[in-house]
Amino acid sequence: MPSKLWILGDSYFTRCIHAEQRLPNSSWTEHFAHNIGLEPKYYWAVGGTSNTSILLGLEQLWSHKEYNCDSDQVLCGFTTTVRGLMRGNSTKRFDHTVGIDNLREDRVRHTELHHLTPNTPKGKAQIAYYEQMYSVDYEQYIQHMLIDGAIGIAKTKGMNIIPHTGVLDFHYWNLIPKDFPDADSCKDVYNWCHGEMFDAPSLLDAHHWDWEQRLNKGDGYNELENWDINNSTISMYSNHISPEAAEVYAHKYTEYHNDR
Repeated sequence: MPSKLWILGDSYFTRCIHAEQRLPNSSWTEHFAHNIGLEPKYYWAVGGTSNTSILLGLEQLWSHKEYNCDSDQVLCGFTTTVRGLMRGNSTKRFDHTVGIDNLREDRVRHTELHHLTPNTPKGKAQIAYYEQMYSVDYEQYIQHMLIDGAIGIAKTKGMNIIPHTGVLDFHYWNLIPKDFPDADSCKDVYNWCHGEMFDAPSLLDAHHWDWEQRLNKGDGYNELENWDINNSTISMYSNHISPEAAEVYAHKYTEYHNDR
């Protein structure tokens, strides 16, 4: 069997779907896997997932019967810290041994502090919950600590892990300045032991490529200066990146990976 690149992360790490059709070999993760001679294995790549869910998937990977620690590699992408897991409606309690069935059985469920949709009933309820129960800065710090520790454990146990910031730094991209007026990079607000992923090309580079193509060769709309989620190339693809930009980004990321 060919060696695999096991892929974990949010929507940026999934296959590409456009106009309700999956486009084969059109995601940056597929290109990257093939560039380094591996078969992509979409193990725990789910749109809207949280870092806590991703880390659960990382821990579960050790017991997967197809995972070969000696030959496989693991691309583990992280997401914004405003996402998390909450208790679901199931009467069953969370059990780490059943892995993703915790989500399928609604033992736990994804939640998110909706900066983009604060006027929805769900958004209001979740914002109120977080504001009353948690400090957002504290939650960010705790997730950074969990991520850093999980990377260290994976390395210690012999996993060939490739950590990726994903959209961990989304607030730092400054796309929504009214919500994140003075955002700092996650690299600078925590003392990372395993912070090498911040040296890699950012997914924002792929967006800039798409935006420049749209400005110069598309309809002329300037997303660089007038970014709007409702009129953005980010919303046109399930993994938020055009197939062309995905190939360009995968090439850049492969160069970074090979030079590590």
